[in-house]
Amino acid sequence: MTTDNLCNLFSKVNHKMANDSKDYAKAIFCQKCPSKILAEGFGQHHIQEVSLPKLTLKKDTNEVETEDVSEFVAVKNIYDFENVGFSNTVESKKYLICADCESGPIGWHCTETKISYIALSRVKQ
Repeated sequence: MTTDNLCNLFSKVNHKMANDSKDYAKAIFCQKCPSKILAEGFGQHHIQEVSLPKLTLKKDTNEVETEDVSEFVAVKNIYDFENVGFSNTVESKKYLICADCESGPIGWHCTETKISYIALSRVKQ
C-alpha cells in the first residue's frame, strides 16, 4: 500500500486511540544519532503494512524507492515528541525526520487526522 492512502487507512485510529489503546512503554531513539524521538508512555502501537520511501535515495534519479513497513507507534499530539522534524506537506501528509541529524523518513504525520506515525523499523528502542 502506498502512502497516498495512509490518512484514509488510519482514519479509525483516532477513535481507537481515544478509547482503548495502551500507551507504548518504550522510549524511541534515532538510529543514526543519540537523539530521543519520543519518551516512553506516549503513543500507541499499531500494526498495518504500508510502503514508505526508503531511508537512502539513489543519486541521479527522480525515482523514489519504497519499502514495506508494518509496525508503528501512533502519536496523537505533535507536542509529545522530544525531537522530530517535519517535511513540507505532500498529499495531506508530512514525513517525519530526526531533528538533529535529519535522518528519515522515520514516519509520517497525517494533516487530516493530526496523528503522527513512527515506523519502528526505522528507529531504536
